[in-house]
Amino acid sequence: MTQWKVTTDDNDERIVEAESVVWRGRLATFYCGAEEIEYFYGVVSIQRVIE
Repeated sequence: MTQWKVTTDDNDERIVEAESVVWRGRLATFYCGAEEIEYFYGVVSIQRVIE
């Protein structure tokens, strides 16, 4: 799984663990296989977390 740092337009930052992400406009949807695990509205940036 990959960790993703999501920033929304209200400066909220979250770390999400998911296999993939689909980002369309201001909506980001995170998936583990074919299962949707989390989504966010108002997304301004998504960064892959590298440790």
